[in-house]
Parts: sequence; structure tokens; C-alpha cells
Amino acid sequence: MALGAFVLNLLLAIEVPLLYRLMGQGDATVDWKPFAYGLLVTGFVTVLLRATRVRHTPAGQDDDVSDTAGAPAIPTTSFGILARAGIDPADLLSVRAEDHYCRLAVRGGGTVLVHYRFRDAVGDLANVQGAQVHRGAWVADFAVTGSERTGRRWSLHLADGSRVPVSETSVSLCRARGWLDRGELA
Repeated sequence: MALGAFVLNLLLAIEVPLLYRLMGQGDATVDWKPFAYGLLVTGFVTVLLRATRVRHTPAGQDDDVSDTAGAPAIPTTSFGILARAGIDPADLLSVRAEDHYCRLAVRGGGTVLVHYRFRDAVGDLANVQGAQVHRGAWVADFAVTGSERTGRRWSLHLADGSRVPVSETSVSLCRARGWLDRGELA
């Protein structure tokens, strides 16, 4: 991105005199100060953005591994929907789509509404133990406390007392994860 801004500023310094010549004003003088200021501002903004950029460590490469005994094996993430919502992955129960927003349910019964595409949220949660069980619902493994079947439809009971519907295409996935009562046929 920074390289593109520098190239753009340099090309402007070449394009302006060229356009003057094409318009028949080849003897017009070009003031180089604006181009120099543009390069200076671009350099300053580039340095500022690089200095304040949030860095994340990939999953499995955490620097701080103290007092993690007994904690769920969920990697921490510092980007995406969890960072935007300010939620620790170990506290996330479910994500549900609501129009152009995602509602994140957390331990303790709270929810957070975040302007985010559900598809992108599911992608961000690829390293968190859980699964998408419906077109607009993702559930963490530890959040499922039970299941219920009404006719041909399944729903999962979560730790916060809520229920999440299971799509027909996700029944086998939920059954493989042990979330559905195995005594009943789907």
C-alpha cells in the first residue's frame, strides 16, 4: 500500500508537465513543492500506520503460556470479529446472524451486536472449537448442553439457556460431535 502511494505521487509529478505539453502550454512551469509535500505526507502516514499496527500471533505460537492448565484448548485471536467485539474466544458461546450484524453470546448471559458479515465471522472462528449448525448460527463446542427434536427439526440447548436451530444438512455434523441424542433417528 505504501509503495503504491509513493509511485502515485511520483507519477503525478510526471503526468502534470506532460498534460501541460499536450495542451500546448509546454513552457508552463510546474511547481514541485506540492509533489514533495505529497511524498512527505505519504511517508509520514506510512510510518505512523506501521508503528501503530496491531500485531497478532498465529494460533499455537503464543508467547505467554503461563496459567493455561485446565483452560479450554481454544487459541486466542486478536483480529476479526472477536477483536472488534472485545471478546475472549474462551467466553464465546454462539454467533447468530441478524441482517448485516452478528450477535455474539458470551458466558454470563451477555450478548454483543457487531456490524459484521456472518460468513466472515465464521471464517474468523476457524481456529475456535465449534461449528456452523445453521445458515446463520455458529456454536462453540463447550456451549452445547443438550438437544431437542420436534418432528424432523433439531435444536441445540446452549449454556446460556438459549436454543439454536440445526439445519437438516448439519444434523450429521452435530451427531458426529455428540451434540444430538443418539437414541433418536433424524
